[in-house]
Amino acid sequence: MKSKILTCFMFAFSALSSMAQDFGGLLDVGTVAPDLVNEKGNVLSLENNRGRCVVLYFWASWCPNIEEYMPKMKELFATYDMKGVEFIGVSYDTDKETLDKYLKKESIQWKTICELKEWKETNTAKDYRLNKIPTMYLIDTEGKVVLATESIGKLKGMLKKMQNNRQLVAPSLEGEDQLPQFVGGIPVLMKFLGANLRYPSIAERFRMEGKVVVDFVIEKDGKVNVTGAKVTELNDVFHLPKYERLSDERKNQIIEEGKRQMINEARRVACLMPDWIPAKRRGKEVRVSHTLPITFKLQ
Repeated sequence: MKSKILTCFMFAFSALSSMAQDFGGLLDVGTVAPDLVNEKGNVLSLENNRGRCVVLYFWASWCPNIEEYMPKMKELFATYDMKGVEFIGVSYDTDKETLDKYLKKESIQWKTICELKEWKETNTAKDYRLNKIPTMYLIDTEGKVVLATESIGKLKGMLKKMQNNRQLVAPSLEGEDQLPQFVGGIPVLMKFLGANLRYPSIAERFRMEGKVVVDFVIEKDGKVNVTGAKVTELNDVFHLPKYERLSDERKNQIIEEGKRQMINEARRVACLMPDWIPAKRRGKEVRVSHTLPITFKLQ
């Protein structure tokens, strides 16, 4: 496609130096990251994100490798957004409807900007010296390039390193982003589950063991709203004589009833949980989805 000459990453590798920058054409480490421009020509100043690391993700829905990269980028977002890292996507799509449909289909939660121009005409491609996409930049808390790469694995590694060194956010902003917490922590949560969980009758009778994952939402005020639950593990302990004598149809009925009882009990106990300490994002309480694994195991 002539209008899309920007080469998408196609697994071509060459020897790389030990520097954070992968390719000579990209901006040097230590360079102040240029501002971004949207489809209206408005400038998005990265100075507004000072004090936080920023991941810039240059991509397009038409790139052949996007189905490989996007799930990995969403995993990084899920891990580091609540740790204070700002994610900004820069798309090189030229049709707004196509872009909007893709963002909705993939449930993209980070800010996405697009100039709606051919890539060679965009300010961002020129300012960031892009040769291929997807390409990622990691910007530090002072607005300078830490990493310029086409490898999402290298981005993941650098984020982990900076997290370990407490470099994702400036000290003055620490505490503005936090995951939800059960009051008293995990030990108190485990004690609560142990005190309230009752073993389902049919599961106990036929010695069924398993794990149920409960999905719930923690509201801005910390209240819990259970949204779903499913059995993710079920052991193979159906060797009791009273079970073996049953017909295949009855065996299946017992399994399904045992699973149903486990799910109902897990949901019941989850609904009894007291209010959590709500999550915070950029200093404000936010509504977040959460999961809780509950294991049913006979003593």
